[in-house]
Amino acid sequence: MADAYYLTQAQIDRIARALNKIERQRLNRGGYDNSTGVGRGRVQQFKVVSQSDDYITCNTFDGSSSGSDSIIIAKPYHLRQSTWDGETNSDGWSFSYTNGYTRTASKTGESDVDQVIEPAYTAGDIIYASRSYGGTNEQDGSSSDIVWIDINADARRWVFDCDA
Repeated sequence: MADAYYLTQAQIDRIARALNKIERQRLNRGGYDNSTGVGRGRVQQFKVVSQSDDYITCNTFDGSSSGSDSIIIAKPYHLRQSTWDGETNSDGWSFSYTNGYTRTASKTGESDVDQVIEPAYTAGDIIYASRSYGGTNEQDGSSSDIVWIDINADARRWVFDCDA
């Protein structure tokens, strides 16, 4: 059995001060942008219009009707083409992309594997996204920073392409 360790009063006081600072911090619980009708830091519904290599173009959606504004939403990190195209992961698999939703995985000594994103991003699908305070490290076709990211509520992932 290990020896008991006792805190000094000075250590207890330091911990108490740190906890008090944490408790007093003001939490940003999200806000509402009246110009676009969408919130910050909250999950929002969108309807897919189209997809590109690293992002999805969507319309706002309130549960019953779509808005007319196009919103660019970054795909999750592991579903982006720019993340892995021509790269090799830690398991030795390298990836080459045909487009933003099909790729070939290759590894020395293994058969090539054709992969697709499943479920696919299909026009009319509803996705859930949130603004990313730290950024997405992605830009749209006009070099504007993408601030929205798909939270991947549908668990999209790369899978073996059975049709290949």
